[in-house]
Amino acid sequence: MLSCNEEDENVNPDPETEENADSDPETEGDVDNDPEEEKTCLVTKFYTEIYSVNITYDEKEQVDRINYSRLDNGFSVYLDYQYNDESKVSTINYYLEDGTLVGYYTQEYNSDGQLIEETYHEKDSETDEMSFISYQRYSYDEKSRLVRVDYYDALTDEILNHTLYTKFDSVGNFLEVEYYGGDGTLTKISEFTYDDKPNARLSLNGFYYGYEAFYSTPNNITKIVVKNSDDVIVEEDGISFTYSYNPEGYPTKAESGDNTVNYEYNCN
Repeated sequence: MLSCNEEDENVNPDPETEENADSDPETEGDVDNDPEEEKTCLVTKFYTEIYSVNITYDEKEQVDRINYSRLDNGFSVYLDYQYNDESKVSTINYYLEDGTLVGYYTQEYNSDGQLIEETYHEKDSETDEMSFISYQRYSYDEKSRLVRVDYYDALTDEILNHTLYTKFDSVGNFLEVEYYGGDGTLTKISEFTYDDKPNARLSLNGFYYGYEAFYSTPNNITKIVVKNSDDVIVEEDGISFTYSYNPEGYPTKAESGDNTVNYEYNCN
């Protein structure tokens, strides 16, 4: 999958703690994020020294295609988006550069338009047929906030891991995420801090698959503190991001350690 070398937070497990999803997640913080002051910009490209991602949109300003290229070895793939009658992503086809279809994602929604299930199919290299590989299911609270993601093995229907989103700020950024293994054991906890600027990648709808932290929050992550199951900080300094912004408030550069991601936009 197109991870773009992000910090992969998809390391969770099983359903043994269902009561956690039923309890009301806490709401913390007070981020000044007045929607009247936000300008609409669509990210058209983001890149590092290693990879480049180019995004094109249709006439409705919905994502049409995402091209991913490695700058070090020339490897290139692209994703084509298809939509249902409600303009929700229904299928994302995954192609090699030469147009060979190697996999696809499907997405299903509830009556409120919330994503509730996402599947992944991949072409078998021996049979040349598509195989059902994995799927994940999303749960929401009464405030329409994502509170749980369950990751399943398509062959066995067993939960491989699950994630609980337990704390939020006033604009809907999640502040704390718990990760569980297949046996229901808590494996780690991540705490998130944000800026008050619009998330550059929020327009890339349908592109979650384990990267909710970077694609679904209103604002941009500035720090991630990782703790183990005993609530002990694993990385004392955490993972920090420093941003530069355009006049509309969208990040043009994100720096974390030796890594830099640059962004380009079409702003109306």
